[in-house]
Amino acid sequence: MGICLQHMEIFPLPLSRYVLKYILGCNITWYDLAFFDSSLFDSLRSIVYNENDESYQSQEFFNQLEMTFAVDLPAEELLAIDYCLSVCTFGFRVVVRLNWGGADIPVNNENVLEYILCIFLLKNLLIGRNKASLDAMRRGVFDVLPADALINLTAEDMRLILCGSQDINLQIFQCFTKFFDESSAPTNVLAKYKL
Repeated sequence: MGICLQHMEIFPLPLSRYVLKYILGCNITWYDLAFFDSSLFDSLRSIVYNENDESYQSQEFFNQLEMTFAVDLPAEELLAIDYCLSVCTFGFRVVVRLNWGGADIPVNNENVLEYILCIFLLKNLLIGRNKASLDAMRRGVFDVLPADALINLTAEDMRLILCGSQDINLQIFQCFTKFFDESSAPTNVLAKYKL
């Protein structure tokens, strides 16, 4: 990846936004989950916010869900969680407590954010067991490039530099482009550039 950046070559593997942010040394946030697993992000977001009413979910909503701070996961998903690896067997479902006494703690509108944070940390999808690989990628990039070479880039900038754009939509490009005439060129020349 570092060599691609140094030689201005296209990197053939599009990486998720959080990987690029990790390489750049940026903080990885809850919103990065949307770029990694949009259905999980939307599901967790809908627990907090009701888009139909444009308001937060009511206590009645949580009472109907009957959720607690315990999650029932298939054993295959638990392989990502180190502390469960020794007790997991393929094909069995295991209840994981997200908090001490989690099965006895109902989720309500006051602790729903804590619940989502627990799910986010439990899944640990973004860094978790991939930390060693992400660190190696970061070290590899900065073995080739100076430490300050990417300091002002965002993840989106880095993706565009590395992967380029698969397609160019002229209508979208025109929406984001404003043309100001700061010259004294004739109108037929200006019209050619406005297209």
